[in-house]
Amino acid sequence: MGDISMSANGNSTFEAARELRKRIEDVGHDTVKGLYGLAENIRKEAREAGVEEGILKAADEAASQVERIASTMKAQFARPEAPPAPAADPSPASSTGASAAPAQTSWTLVIAAFVIGVVIGMMLRRK
Repeated sequence: MGDISMSANGNSTFEAARELRKRIEDVGHDTVKGLYGLAENIRKEAREAGVEEGILKAADEAASQVERIASTMKAQFARPEAPPAPAADPSPASSTGASAAPAQTSWTLVIAAFVIGVVIGMMLRRK
């Protein structure tokens, strides 16, 4: 009987993790759409404001940066799920920190999304 409850608990944990992953993916896709929209709005607002060429160029560069972040995030969410890692890998390559790069990229994306969210919030507050 103990095995059944553990199995049910494991399944519910698995289902909760899968649901959470789906929600994160949905938020990620919405964020990507929002970033592309932000880049479009940056360009549109700069052109409608009739600013000088230097400011217009800076606005285009900012929009390009936002599009690069969106593109990186889109690629991150489009990746197929990696198979589970083996329990123990005695090879020397496993101690090099090969998994640190994806973790760093993920945190960079989260921070970039946060900063862009703050900028969007400030822009919306002004209207």
